[in-house]
Amino acid sequence: MKIDPFLFVCSFFFGTGCTFENSPSAILGTWYTGSNQTITTIFSSDNTYHMDADGDGVMEINGIYSVLGEMVALSDVKEAFGCARQSIGIYKFKISENTLTLEPVEEACDNRKIIASNWIKNANN
Repeated sequence: MKIDPFLFVCSFFFGTGCTFENSPSAILGTWYTGSNQTITTIFSSDNTYHMDADGDGVMEINGIYSVLGEMVALSDVKEAFGCARQSIGIYKFKISENTLTLEPVEEACDNRKIIASNWIKNANN
């Protein structure tokens, strides 16, 4: 039997009986950070995320995410930037106006901590 990593995270970290709510609309869209806003992360309504981690226009990191309250769980769908496939990161997030702040709570991959930052939402979202 295959175990869904998000169901495991949900029960292990949150103790909620494994029911993730749909992502709130506030996290959806394109977010920028870094000098000259060169690092891009897109959170899509199908619970996927994509990141251009080095500003070259290529989405090197692709994964799935789930939101529960003020926490977001991230899991890459393939190995990228030294993060093992399906390694899980849990982040506390806060959205204030057009700024998304992500703080690591539990992170299996140090390289993915690049996402722990203040992100500015694309005005076209």
